[in-house]
Amino acid sequence: MNDKDKAVAREALERKQLTIEQVEEIRAEVDRTGRSFREIALSKGLLSAPKPAPSAVQRAISVLVKSTRMSPLYLGLLAASFLIFAGLLIATLFKLQERSRQDEDLVLETVRSNKEADRKGAEARRGYTMGVLSEKEAQAREHLAKARAAMARVESILQSGSLPPELTLHLNDAFIGFNMYLSAIPDDAVVCVERARTHELRRNFDLAVADLEHAVSLKPELEPGLKSRIAQLRLLVARKPQ
Repeated sequence: MNDKDKAVAREALERKQLTIEQVEEIRAEVDRTGRSFREIALSKGLLSAPKPAPSAVQRAISVLVKSTRMSPLYLGLLAASFLIFAGLLIATLFKLQERSRQDEDLVLETVRSNKEADRKGAEARRGYTMGVLSEKEAQAREHLAKARAAMARVESILQSGSLPPELTLHLNDAFIGFNMYLSAIPDDAVVCVERARTHELRRNFDLAVADLEHAVSLKPELEPGLKSRIAQLRLLVARKPQ
């Protein structure tokens, strides 16, 4: 046998895996066959295959397990660590949920504030518009009152049969007043009819027809009373030299 076979035989004897007789028997077969001592012993079932050496990681794990397996202190620390971790996780989730709820409340409050601001803004604009319209309407009615007063003086002068110079002045005042009123309130059919009279006296027959027709479009019930007047004015338009 070579040195390796002798070392295997010696180790087997020391571990009492083989007897001296078994070693001698295997040695004789080694000399006869040239096979190794371990191979022959394994084939006879006298030795078991060596276990592979554990890796460094396996050895480290084994040492760790052995050092902690029976340690109550370690188990207590592990349980405490788990409880602390679970508590921190629950607290974190609770804070996230609370923050999410606060964010939702903030969004809702912002939406409500924006709606309230929009409502107040709309009310302010509506109030301003109504104020402007009211002021504009008040001014328009002042112009209308002046126009009607001027037109009343014109009609009074015409009925007297005289044609003083101030007639044209009063007629112009009435014309301007009606224009100012209708520029603010253009859909007043009655005032359109009144202004048509100023056009007629100023010999603007086409403008008088336009005012009367507009009045009829606004209030169709005026048509029977204005129909003949419109026809007469159209004749005057046709006769008026261009």
